[in-house]
Amino acid sequence: MKKSLKVPLNLYVFLLLLSSSLTLIAGGNDTYTVPLQEETKYEKEDEGRRIPARPITCLITPNGLQSSIDTADIISYEVWDEDDISCLATYADEMDFVRFIYTLHGEYIVRIQTHGHSYIGLLYVD
Repeated sequence: MKKSLKVPLNLYVFLLLLSSSLTLIAGGNDTYTVPLQEETKYEKEDEGRRIPARPITCLITPNGLQSSIDTADIISYEVWDEDDISCLATYADEMDFVRFIYTLHGEYIVRIQTHGHSYIGLLYVD
């Protein structure tokens, strides 16, 4: 009878160790999704306003950004406080920006500046 209990116990311990190691591995690969919206500035003389464009999904991974914005067009990556009052960091290099994102905790505003366009989105980092 002891033998039959030993096998399930060993199996249970093995599965417990396996699941905890998989959790640690998955924890290092956090992906943050930032829905970006094009910022538009309207002049008082503008008679009509168009409906905002569909959001652009931007994925931030430890390996870089994934979005439909051409990275060759990007001038800067900016991180602002959640109240959009002060700029916390501005980067010209994508990987410097990504490394900074992974040091944060909380809610921030991300701006991506390109030639002629500015994209803004809300980032939640836990």
